[in-house]
Amino acid sequence: MASKTADIGKLEELMTLGGYNGLADLEIVDRSFVRKREPYVEAIAAIWSPTTGIVETESFVRALFQHAIRNGVATLLNTRLQTGTAEKAFVVINTERETFGARVIINAAGLFADEVSKLLGGDKISIWPIRGNYAELAPSARYLVQGLVYPLPDPTGHGLGVHATRTTRGNVTLGPTACVQKSKHDYESDRRSTMPQNHIYPASRWNNFDRVLVEYVPGGALPIKNFQTFVLIVTPKYRAYSMQLALIRLA
Repeated sequence: MASKTADIGKLEELMTLGGYNGLADLEIVDRSFVRKREPYVEAIAAIWSPTTGIVETESFVRALFQHAIRNGVATLLNTRLQTGTAEKAFVVINTERETFGARVIINAAGLFADEVSKLLGGDKISIWPIRGNYAELAPSARYLVQGLVYPLPDPTGHGLGVHATRTTRGNVTLGPTACVQKSKHDYESDRRSTMPQNHIYPASRWNNFDRVLVEYVPGGALPIKNFQTFVLIVTPKYRAYSMQLALIRLA
């Protein structure tokens, strides 16, 4: 969505990118269209994507896993990769449990994908850990968001920005912020302090989520009582950036 006229050109750029990715049903809509679907959201224009949906990611991944098992996929859970050797026709993988060969290796190691790539002689990449914080609107404030509300992507290219999402369970989340961490194992530093210098997005302190919501909802900032705890999972991001999502409390 665009909050000012100068941003409409950026919406058009996103429309073009969407077309390149096979999304033929995107449409730029005006303020009245937005208000009909999101009565409390303020935007002079937005991109309407009628085929966008909401997925409960944990259930989706569990369903994929069960589908794979039913189709004969073998799994080695909680098994550490030790070494790998590239042969002519396949790669020999040595784990702490057994050794096997594979013609294709999919590196889905998240925060540690760079280390796995190096171990297997793959591309030289670097993962920079970025922690993202999420907040959840209290039940009394959920009426403010009916679906998915995204601002324009962060100009740094580090993420989609702090957006509002109504989940399959009916709750509404805000996030993520983005904070560069010194270590892939660092989930805690700067979480409860004043604004640190390494925050990419301006709304990274707990009491700043209400300021972010002002971009979506007119009428002033929400009191902090409208936010509550949201439990998060660790999710990496591509292109040398990874996202560590931390547990936060806004109450």
